[in-house]
Order: sequence, then structure tokens, then C-alpha cells
Amino acid sequence: MYIRDEQLALDRSELWSPGGRFDRLACKLWIVSVGARGLALDWADHSTPEELLHQLLDSGAVAIFVQPELLPTLEKAIELAPPDQRIPANRIILLCDYAKKPAGTPYKAIQELWHKQAVPRQLTGVEDKDTAYLCYSSGTTGKAKGVETSHHNITSQVQAVNTSYEKLGEHDRILGVLPFGHIYGLTLLCHQPMTTGTPVIVLPKFDVEAVFKAIHTVSQIGRPR
Repeated sequence: MYIRDEQLALDRSELWSPGGRFDRLACKLWIVSVGARGLALDWADHSTPEELLHQLLDSGAVAIFVQPELLPTLEKAIELAPPDQRIPANRIILLCDYAKKPAGTPYKAIQELWHKQAVPRQLTGVEDKDTAYLCYSSGTTGKAKGVETSHHNITSQVQAVNTSYEKLGEHDRILGVLPFGHIYGLTLLCHQPMTTGTPVIVLPKFDVEAVFKAIHTVSQIGRPR
């Protein structure tokens, strides 16, 4: 996927959607892959407009990728922001198919930014220390704080997991119920499985019935050999 828009700067891109959505994962990986200055910031999907506004201003985000169902909270947060710090509509991108874009919305669906196939990018070898993710804490002792994670942090954690846990492969299955907005879910459900080719069954959130149904379905399919 290649996204190009002359009006869309992606130095710091906010990503806001329910914690375990596959499109959240795909967009997160794309933002990080666009370059050293592509920075994915994560919010909890249950944030209030005031909490959202704090993280929006604190992070200095210039673009937002959001699920349509979360727009009311986002729009309220932007309304509360100082006029000179409000993110304009052309930098708010909906994580949905064009056909499912809400009628009358001023925002683009992510498909409207696709133009052409990506061109391979040559890295210089110094980008590993750049910040890849800025995940916000729960804010239990005050306002939420952004926790920086570099590309090197991610690869180091993946290497640690690969040497510490039982080796998985393409014939195994991982049940993904942890949110992708925090480092544990990012490492174990997003990055590490890609190094072993292990499929991840992504659930939007933890739900007992959905979890047991997923386990039953996988057990019925079996592990192909």
C-alpha cells in the first residue's frame, strides 16, 4: 500500500480505533514504515474528549487516522482545542472502505489516498534510534504520558521473545486479544509473529464468547501440515 497526499504531513500521526482492529494494525505498520519520521501514536478507544485533547496537543500530531464510530468523541475534542491548534478536516482519515464512508462527511476514507505502488526506500542505518511509537499511559496518577519506543526497542524485544519462548511457526496460531495500543500487544501480537510467519487471529476486544468460539474454530480446522 502506498499513500500519497500533498496536503497530508505524516511526521506525527495519531491512530485511534478499537484496540484489536485489523485495520488499526495495518495502518500502524504503514505509518511506522513510511520512514524515520513516521510516528504512530495510540489512544485508548474509551478516551473522553478531554483526555483525547490532552494527548492530541501533547503529542503535536498533524494527522489522525480514526474509525468512523469514534468520530463524535474526536470531533468534540477538536472543538475544545485552541483554534490555532485544531487539526483540519483534510488531515483526518477514516479507517474504512470508501463505500462505508458516512454520508456527508468532510473526511477522506483511507482508500482515497492510494495512488500508486510503493517505491523501495533506502535506509541509512541510523533510523533505528528514531521513535516508532508513542503509546500513552492510562493516566492513573495524573494526565496520560506518552511513552516513546524506538525501532531498536522493538527489534530488541522481538529478539528477546524469540529466544525466550517456545519457537512458533507457520503451522501454529496465536489468539490476539491484547490491544495494539500498548507495547505488550505490539510486540507479541504484531511484530514478533511476522518474524516467524505465525498467523494471528485478531479479535476487536476481549469477549469470553468470542474467545471460545475462536478457539473452537481453530481446533476444528486443525494445524495444517
